[in-house]
Amino acid sequence: MKPAHQQTQIHAFLNLSSTQIDRFALCSQDQRKLPKGFLAIEPYVQQKIQKGILQFFFQIDNQRAFIYCSDEMGDFYYFHAPYINHHLFLNKLHRFISHWLDQRDADLKPGTPIQKVQFWEVENINNTQPKIMPITIKNFNDNSDNELDIQVKVILDHTKKISLKIICNNKEYDQYHLGKVVFIKVAQEILNHREMSLPYPAYIVNIDLSPLQHTLFKGVFPSIIDHIQYKLLVEQFLNAALQKEAMQIPRDMELPE
Repeated sequence: MKPAHQQTQIHAFLNLSSTQIDRFALCSQDQRKLPKGFLAIEPYVQQKIQKGILQFFFQIDNQRAFIYCSDEMGDFYYFHAPYINHHLFLNKLHRFISHWLDQRDADLKPGTPIQKVQFWEVENINNTQPKIMPITIKNFNDNSDNELDIQVKVILDHTKKISLKIICNNKEYDQYHLGKVVFIKVAQEILNHREMSLPYPAYIVNIDLSPLQHTLFKGVFPSIIDHIQYKLLVEQFLNAALQKEAMQIPRDMELPE
């Protein structure tokens, strides 16, 4: 589990009071935190887990993707995200992981070697034994949805204040100067690019946490779970801005805390 003080710093980074990610160890006192239905499939998922392999197990339910991630150490985490279809969701997630691996490999002390990345889909039908099927990710590598790539850089100024720089459609949007309006500006750019300005979820394909490595992460390269947590926080604000812009809600309304 991540120390409480680090969780507080992560929330303060976007002035959030809560986060979508729930990190846990699989032990009896943490069972109350597990998503509904997980205990039934957990033994079957555990059979697939291998140390040295980064694994993602998906359950799709009502426009949400429930993802169980086994990192390279075999530790298990759970998170969820908005979901529209396999191609868009997996294309963006796979590219996010690829960027993280590239950054990790460039680090002088990357940590435990990762042999490969695996994706699995879990189908849990009633109370029967779940089906856990491998996903061939190569089918999702192309960007045929013509969806804009969104990249994020975390900026740490001389006072150690954290802000974001969001790159979308080859344009930079700086939170230091724009404040929370940065999400509105990016949302407008995305909607202007989309046919009929549809506000379906946007996903980040890369996030650079390197400025925080020697402060928040004590010199250790941030893990995939750390990167996913920041990704979810930024996407939460961005997707809220997409919905508001699409509904033509007044610009001066506060984004949800």
